[in-house]
Amino acid sequence: MLTNSKEGILDNLLNAHDGVVIEGDPIYTVYSAIATALEREYFIRNEQDKAFFLTDAKGEQLDEQCSWFGIYRLDGTFSSGKVKILTKPETIIGGDGSEIFIYDESNREYLIEGGKADINGELITKCKATSVGTEYNHHAGELFSTTLFEYDNITLVEPCLGGTDKENDDEFLRRFLYIQKTRGNAGNKRNYEEWALRVDGVYKAVVLELARGAGTVDVIISGKDNQPCSLEVVKACQDYLNEEKPIGANVLVKSTTIEDLELSGEIELYEKDKLEETKVRITELIEERIVTQLELDIFNLYKSKIIALVEQDLNVIRSLFNTSII
Repeated sequence: MLTNSKEGILDNLLNAHDGVVIEGDPIYTVYSAIATALEREYFIRNEQDKAFFLTDAKGEQLDEQCSWFGIYRLDGTFSSGKVKILTKPETIIGGDGSEIFIYDESNREYLIEGGKADINGELITKCKATSVGTEYNHHAGELFSTTLFEYDNITLVEPCLGGTDKENDDEFLRRFLYIQKTRGNAGNKRNYEEWALRVDGVYKAVVLELARGAGTVDVIISGKDNQPCSLEVVKACQDYLNEEKPIGANVLVKSTTIEDLELSGEIELYEKDKLEETKVRITELIEERIVTQLELDIFNLYKSKIIALVEQDLNVIRSLFNTSII
């Protein structure tokens, strides 16, 4: 049996030697030194093999080895949105190549385009985070500040979206292995998914073949945790797929969107005094099923499925939904 420990190597050497060798003999000392050296060489080679097969590769080593397959770490994307600035009428903010920065409540920095306020002192301008990351995404209505110009109020009027984190080693390796496992060929469904996942900011891609008729392919992309991708990421993905697609294919890239789903109906309970806690359990179960369906690329939420989920609860006798769910 092949062994690479010092003790195992030394035993093999001693067993192969003609005659008895005991500890303290010159030949024992030589064999011991050889075993130590071989053990170190085996260790180094094992570490190299592990890195080569990506089992323990980290950082730049992981980047280099994945690049041999044409797959690169996603560097993250910048969040962007629009702010409304209230200031003195016809105030000019920025211009002449100057960079104007505003800051969110956590003092994260954003660059704004600037411009000239109208006669009411209102200016709506684009803003973009100066660093990548999901923490730069914000809902509309959040306030910003700055010391670079006078203002009464700076409010986000279009949400800052599209910010994604740089892939860590685990995320990068997981995506690499998934692409290698599901590699497509000849422009099939897996190919489009693989191409989309190479674009910075794309964490998931679902391919709909013949979505708009013969020769058409729709690719629905999403960011981390199924969040929508920014317009910049959608455009970058569209441009990349246009370069990679087979001649004659009509490809359309779309992002997931956030939609409110309102469910209403009636449930009959065994223990009516436990209505509120039953509602909480049912809500969590439905929300979990929706997320699961997204992970499985299933887009239809049938009324029968909702009823079946609700009636799994031990406190529910029967349920009735009058909603317009498919």
